[in-house]
Amino acid sequence: MINTEQKIKPMTLEELTLAIDRLTRFKLPEEKYNRVFKEIISKYQIIPKISFKDYEKLTAPEISSMVENIFTYSLNRLNPEQLENSLYKTVIDLEKSIYNINDDTLNLMETKIPYENILKLNKNTPLCKNLELLKQMQNSGKTPTQIRKKFKTKFPLEKIIIAEGITEEILLPTFAKLLNYDFDENGIELIAAGGKNQVAKDYIKLKDALNIPIVILLDADAKTIAETISDKLREFDKLILIEKGEFEDILPLNLISKAINYKFTNFFKIEDNEFNLEINRVADLEEIYRINGLGEFKKAEFAHNIKDVLDSTFDISDEIEHIIKEIKNT
Repeated sequence: MINTEQKIKPMTLEELTLAIDRLTRFKLPEEKYNRVFKEIISKYQIIPKISFKDYEKLTAPEISSMVENIFTYSLNRLNPEQLENSLYKTVIDLEKSIYNINDDTLNLMETKIPYENILKLNKNTPLCKNLELLKQMQNSGKTPTQIRKKFKTKFPLEKIIIAEGITEEILLPTFAKLLNYDFDENGIELIAAGGKNQVAKDYIKLKDALNIPIVILLDADAKTIAETISDKLREFDKLILIEKGEFEDILPLNLISKAINYKFTNFFKIEDNEFNLEINRVADLEEIYRINGLGEFKKAEFAHNIKDVLDSTFDISDEIEHIIKEIKNT
């Protein structure tokens, strides 16, 4: 489908930067490369014009050639100097260490994107942070782990956690850090799936696509889902089931009191013995907020309130400490 007559609309530096940032995020390579390349070709390839529908008919080499031409033409318009494109090999090597990649996707990843030139034009731009790390890794000979430990960033990834909700996403990294296990330093990506059924779907989707361990954290009421996942669990993955209730139920009462009293200072105060231990914690908090005129109880907001007052290992329950140890040992 490649025509000898070719006209390209140049990408701006901002557009080039956003494209390479999207290519180095945590997302399955087949999805992110096709999505980014499809958008680039449909928007910047003027002649021959390629629609989304036309894109599906292109071969991987045709797609790769078009994208290379668009990057090259755009960069030459911005800064006509010799293009460097050795960093893309480092990107490929890293992706292959994390993901299982099919041949078509690998062909797309072989596109010689001049990452180095875009980095030069984007000094100190946060969007290029991952690529800067890869460049340092390439130039220094340091391993991904050494680079990650030095800069305390979760990239390159080493482990995935799939949890049910926003509370775990906000609080687990903070609890772990208090226990001297920094998620960013250890390359841990935490996914808040949005419910127990979605946890199962995410795991099934990721387990065959990833080469790195996956930890699944489920609430106590997800035993049926846990049994389904257990049958499909890889030998280096781990399933953790909260013993009672959901994540809010394993937060220490003194920590919950501290968070509420800090948020509503000079307006409301609660003691540990005022909580109703006969119902789940979220239902109890919803009732406490309602009858005391504290507004609507929202899990995400409350998790941030908890995070604001977390300052000691005394704020960590035994079950939370056990969960962190299980994640660390996976």
